[in-house]
Amino acid sequence: MSRKSALLHVILVLSALSILAVAQVEVKVKVRGEIGGVVEYLNYTRNATNLFSAVISWYNSASVNCRARARADIIDASSNETVATVWSEEKIANAGASSTLKLFWLAPREGDYKARIRIYHCQEIFEVGELEFHVKALSMNQTIKLELKEEGEKIKARIRWKGGRKAFLVPISYPMGWVFPCAEVKMSGEEEEIEIRYEPSVFQRESVTYIAVSEDGKQSSTPVMLLLERKRGFLETYGMYLVLTALLISLTFNVKHAVKLARKKRKIKRPAFKSKRRRKRS
Repeated sequence: MSRKSALLHVILVLSALSILAVAQVEVKVKVRGEIGGVVEYLNYTRNATNLFSAVISWYNSASVNCRARARADIIDASSNETVATVWSEEKIANAGASSTLKLFWLAPREGDYKARIRIYHCQEIFEVGELEFHVKALSMNQTIKLELKEEGEKIKARIRWKGGRKAFLVPISYPMGWVFPCAEVKMSGEEEEIEIRYEPSVFQRESVTYIAVSEDGKQSSTPVMLLLERKRGFLETYGMYLVLTALLISLTFNVKHAVKLARKKRKIKRPAFKSKRRRKRS
């Protein structure tokens, strides 16, 4: 066996041993803490006028801090069909502390309904149960003025209302699969502004419609539709143009450099050889 073949044999053996050693490495994943929660109390309107509301006190019994959000699937009791999905605002649920999650829903018509309540807590889903309630539909006085404005993945809402103390912002039309939370607005004067953070699915041009309703469900704003067109950042908008510009500059520089080199080569003179003439013999 030649030296080269022997060396190659040793390298192959060592490579095989290293592959086996890597294959036998045990990866241990350690998850610290526990995830869990308890509903301390749940209050809801069993007989509502236009607006159904539910208030949940959620206690984080886990050993880690979590983000918590309540979800209610509204079911028409007569047809047993889901007619709406309502989300609360997201709250930070610290370990060993309670968070208040609030749900509001404006019924399109009078009738009996059920609300299936779930808590989304640290990427886990906890079933709370079903609530049965009745909604009485009455005409509402449109005394509230609502304005909506998109700011990134947030909606800025401005409410104008004379003499009002508390209003609720409720989404009544939105794309399926997106999370648009309802929100409570405490009026400190005749005008108040809040921000609502929503969670899109695969982002595309969509719209959402919100309405502001009083606590007793007897006053409201007109429904306001907002077209959602995510505003891109500078790099996201002009990044491709910057890359193409950089490539063009680089290509131009390389071409000029190549031309200069070619010209230099042409200027290099070849050594001239003088030929000696032979004298004719006389």
